[in-house]
Amino acid sequence: MSNEITFWEDKSNLKCVKEIYGKSLNDSEWNTFLEIGKASGLNPFLKEIWAVKYGTAAAQIFIGRDGYRIFAVKNKDYDGHTVSSIYSNDTLKVSNGAVTHEYALKNRGDLIGAICTVYKKSTSVPVYVSVNIEEYIQKHGVWADKPETMIKKVAEAQALRMAFPKQFNGTYSEYEMWNENQKGPGMRVVKEETPLSKAYASKADEITASMGGNVDQVAIIHEPEEAITRITKIVDAIHDLGGDDEDICVITQVDCIQDLDEYNDKHIEGLTTLGKRLKSMKLRDGDI
Repeated sequence: MSNEITFWEDKSNLKCVKEIYGKSLNDSEWNTFLEIGKASGLNPFLKEIWAVKYGTAAAQIFIGRDGYRIFAVKNKDYDGHTVSSIYSNDTLKVSNGAVTHEYALKNRGDLIGAICTVYKKSTSVPVYVSVNIEEYIQKHGVWADKPETMIKKVAEAQALRMAFPKQFNGTYSEYEMWNENQKGPGMRVVKEETPLSKAYASKADEITASMGGNVDQVAIIHEPEEAITRITKIVDAIHDLGGDDEDICVITQVDCIQDLDEYNDKHIEGLTTLGKRLKSMKLRDGDI
């Protein structure tokens, strides 16, 4: 996990993280976010971990389902996990902490929840969590279209969090919903009336459906799709040629790559120059 730890200890990276994900956090909230980031090794730029704060309410730290997975598979104590949906005609038995889930492929009945079991090398008793779909189901968005997929994500995130409490204490999954009376991390996310690519519009709907609607709305604002892909393609090409983020920042004179502007001709020109230089070096060395 050394690469991730280096990420969280790099001052230029932390400056970007602070600006994007921690700008509204107070010192205590930022330090908590920082410590969880270091302990888990998750990358906020890959949407594995992020913080959300509204007004004077305490900031909430969210981890994506894949973020929990990524940490688990890198942990030496992790010994695998299983997750499955539960239907009304299934049979579940618990004996000495071990869960047996029996079901037929036909006539399973109604979907009622999901269960996830996590195995650890340090203990003979696995960790398992079962969740009831009635506590999370929504009548719109992804929950309405794919309820089985969504409830399995909830069970998986909760079980992995329970299995590794030291690293994930105080965090929440983006798929968990909270009731109207709870001052928890539930939120409604809406799309602002600006040009959005279909990919981002779909993501906004997914977040809306998965997180409930008990907190003030939040707007997701993105550039049009064609503007996003241009600079992303150039940066990806530079990475493929062996360039790194430091090279990109130096030639474009930005503090971090998130500061690159689609409409700044100097940034595009600098990236193009760097790409040509790296490609020329590859050709000269006979690498390609």
